[in-house]
Amino acid sequence: MSAVFLTAKEILGHAMTALDQPVGGIAASIPIAVGRDEVSIGIFFYRELPIPKKLVVYPPQFLILLDPERGTVIRAAAIEPRAIGPDAPKDQPLPRHPDEVREDAKVYWQRHARLLDIFHEAWWAYAEGRVRFDRTLHARLVECAELFDAVAEKRLLPWYEGMAGPFLTWLRDARRAHRP
Repeated sequence: MSAVFLTAKEILGHAMTALDQPVGGIAASIPIAVGRDEVSIGIFFYRELPIPKKLVVYPPQFLILLDPERGTVIRAAAIEPRAIGPDAPKDQPLPRHPDEVREDAKVYWQRHARLLDIFHEAWWAYAEGRVRFDRTLHARLVECAELFDAVAEKRLLPWYEGMAGPFLTWLRDARRAHRP
C-alpha cells in the first residue's frame, strides 16, 4: 500500500461538512481506524453539555465512515448506541468513568491537536498490517496510544472499542512491541 492518508484533522473537517447540521451541543469522537481488510475512518457524534465543573456526555447518536485517502463519505447515518457498542438510552447521560480525570484545558487541547496531527500514521501502519516497527515508527505509535488514552472521553471507550476494537488492540500491542 503506497496510499497517503489524510490527517485526522482533515478527516474531521470532511465529517463536519458531511454532517451538515447545527453542531451546538454535539461533539465528535476522535477519528479512528475501522475495519481490517478495507480500513475506513470512523467518527461518531454524541451530545455533550459543558456545565461548570462538570461535563455531561450522552451515548453516540450519529456515525460517519470516511475514506482515509480522499475523505469521501462511505456511510453517514443516525444510529442507536448498540450499533457500535453497548446499548444505552440516547436521552440519558452516561455515568462518570472511575478513571476520569479533568486536566487543564490548555494541556488537553494541545494533546488533542497533536493526536489529530499524527494519528493518520498509526492508521496507515495498521492498514499495512505492520507488526514490526523501526524506532521512529514505534515511538510514533507509542505517542499515538498515549495521546489517545489521555484525550479519549473515558465514558465513550466502550463505543470506541465496539467500533474500532481491532485497531485499538493492534495499537496497544504495538505500544508493547519491542523494536527490531
